Amino acid sequence: QSIYTDLELISKANFVLCAASGFSWYASLYNVPTVYSNNWQIIHPPYGEFIIQLPLKFLNKNDQLVKFSEIIKHNIEIDNYNFNAFDKYKVIASNGKDILEASKEAMNLTINYENASIDYINLKNKYKKYPIYFSESRISKNFMEKNKMLF
Repeated sequence: QSIYTDLELISKANFVLCAASGFSWYASLYNVPTVYSNNWQIIHPPYGEFIIQLPLKFLNKNDQLVKFSEIIKHNIEIDNYNFNAFDKYKVIASNGKDILEASKEAMNLTINYENASIDYINLKNKYKKYPIYFSESRISKNFMEKNKMLF
């Protein structure tokens, strides 16, 4: 029921699955493999090297998938913190398959660490003055491969 309880719980965990929230940032303090799901602030990711992100996907009014560059622009220019564009976009949350694959990726990082994919590094390099550039977490490789058209 407090930050101390959260920290104690995470310090003993082998894995954390959470939605995009402040709670999820604690896992990086203990290097606990984490899946950070349903994040819309792609350029403001958590920092831990064992965190795999699963961003939200969006549909426009014509039910077409929206590229992340548009969502990032919205984040930078309009909604810095809270997402207030439900009148403009429909939100698609992470599904079970994506969560399972991201979980495998996160757990594997502690056993066989590898750098982020070249696609993710290229994405980071577009935003050098934002936190994404400095963060060690990464978007799920599986998610990026399945959704190349969004990047």
